[in-house]
Amino acid sequence: MYIDLFFTIIVIICVVLILINKKYKFKRFFTNKKYKFFTVTISIFIAIISIIVIIYGTILFDTNNVMKEVRDTLLFKTDYAETANKQIDKYNISSGYVGGKPHVLLVRLSTRHNFKDGYIWAWYWFRVYNTEGKLTSYWWTPTKWKIHKENGKWEIVEIYEAP
Repeated sequence: MYIDLFFTIIVIICVVLILINKKYKFKRFFTNKKYKFFTVTISIFIAIISIIVIIYGTILFDTNNVMKEVRDTLLFKTDYAETANKQIDKYNISSGYVGGKPHVLLVRLSTRHNFKDGYIWAWYWFRVYNTEGKLTSYWWTPTKWKIHKENGKWEIVEIYEAP
């Protein structure tokens, strides 16, 4: 599972604005000629926020394969041959090494790219439980991935993690 934190915050703000609009009946501002400046200002603000949400949603959707690849690798679903000689091989550890079943929470904090190169900032929480269900190891790490698009597929080029 992964969460897009920034995008979620933008959507929550938009929903709150809609709910406030319904509660206080701002409709009178949009129909009264006395408040024409307010009407134009709010309309422009809503248009700008809508454009930002659409663009940022496109950027997030475009990099979902990177998040899925990292999640699958951390959950031991990726073969070693697929990650050989790649930066993501750092996350492809043996289930025998950690001694149990992994659980991963992957939070994408932000994504910035120009559809060729860019960065993804994320946090991941990796927990491993043994066969009796006891927690054997865990870590919570902030990370930054430098990404590059090659032949229509995003690849992690460099991984930076907090010590």
